[in-house]
Amino acid sequence: AQRNYLLGLKGMLMTFPTVDFYFLADTDTAVFRESLDVMMHVLQTSVLRAADDLYMGHGYDLSSSNVGRIIMSGGGVLVRGHTLRRLASSGVLLGCIEESLSGLWCYHHLDWTVAECLARINVTASGHPAFQQNTCNEHYRAEVVACHPAKHRRVQQAMIEAHAANFAANKDKLDATWAFPCRSYNWRYDPTSMCKGPLFGAQVEAAISQKMLRPIQPTVAFMVMGDGSIPPWIALQDNAMMFLPPQNCSDCPRSAEKKRKASGNLLLAPKPWWCAQRHYMVAVEKLMQHFPLVDYYFLASASAVVFRDSLEALLRLLDTEVLQKDEDLFMGHGFDLLQSKIARIILSDGGILIRGHTLRRLANTGHLSWCIEKSLHSCWCWHHLDWVLAECFARIGVLARGHPAFQQHTCKDSSSPRLVACSPKVGGSNGVNANVQKLLAAHRSNLIKDASELDKSWAAPCKRYMWKHQTESRCGDDE
Repeated sequence: AQRNYLLGLKGMLMTFPTVDFYFLADTDTAVFRESLDVMMHVLQTSVLRAADDLYMGHGYDLSSSNVGRIIMSGGGVLVRGHTLRRLASSGVLLGCIEESLSGLWCYHHLDWTVAECLARINVTASGHPAFQQNTCNEHYRAEVVACHPAKHRRVQQAMIEAHAANFAANKDKLDATWAFPCRSYNWRYDPTSMCKGPLFGAQVEAAISQKMLRPIQPTVAFMVMGDGSIPPWIALQDNAMMFLPPQNCSDCPRSAEKKRKASGNLLLAPKPWWCAQRHYMVAVEKLMQHFPLVDYYFLASASAVVFRDSLEALLRLLDTEVLQKDEDLFMGHGFDLLQSKIARIILSDGGILIRGHTLRRLANTGHLSWCIEKSLHSCWCWHHLDWVLAECFARIGVLARGHPAFQQHTCKDSSSPRLVACSPKVGGSNGVNANVQKLLAAHRSNLIKDASELDKSWAAPCKRYMWKHQTESRCGDDE
């Protein structure tokens, strides 16, 4: 398959010699035709000049292996028609076919040979986040053109239907800015295809502070860590990113300290669990890059239930009556690990609420990048994800704040409007969503009757928090 791939390109050129674009994909690539059609139209009419070449998709830099920058085939490869025709008419394609079949490229992967061949006519790869080789987590977003892997036709069909349902309401986002290849791209191997250089810092905060960009209801972006499925409390129009952790990752260095008492039996957890811990801050960074202007970020696990009406009330009260304009916030169900020389942390399954400018400051100061490196390859490699988040915020003087509206270990008070997030202990994947729907319905019914309970005193973080009560999140008895 690898050696005959360029022969397949030649056959495609002979069969369809005059088209504007060629699209290369694998059988387990999901292609969202509405978005692809818009992308090709916008590229042709608003982005590319008549003579511009194009070779675009989810990129990866193999220059250190003397291959070059490639586009990975599973995520879909978009090539401009006259680019591929020039490759053939110049005689270069025939030479590349010979190299691949019986020459120096005989052991080269198919996406290597496409890149190497195009490089002979000075066409280089362009990265674009609309093409995703390693994840279909965001298949429903109108901005996604193709993703991989989707190994069964019924899975692809479900993704296509979810994408189509969301497309009409969001197609206005598909403009020239979206269609343009990344000016600066993350060429390292990564689960997500993404541009580099998101707008952070003073420019972002200035934009956010303009009243025209601040709706009455504060904005929030969600990150949900799990198997990539969308929980029932997430709506299609939400700012949301599904984080599907890698199943394999590099081993920790011997110098990385293990916190045996704090970790307990989790030290023996399988490798995919530890990979999720080590890659969590990478995902947090991507959340900011996807949604750089929001007022709040909400981090949750797949097991969490988030009661959106109560969350919206909480955000509104925090923004208008509780927090100072420049006040930081890192809040949820807290637990004290200072005795283990870690920090006071927020337990991730109960939901974590972070103020937008707090997370952006972590990135702007360079501390987020530092923490990512420590978690992936250095002294925090054996630290749990909620430890790392707290330790990282502590580097900029932001400490965890406890709140009883977030419950890590129980949803027994789920009908109370005072609860924002919880983690039910249910078993069996088929029963989870049904159970969650019941919790959401009961909560919504009581919220209508008891909304008056949601006031400034409820929204404020605990002045005195019971940091040793891991099983229940609550303020001190005198509050």
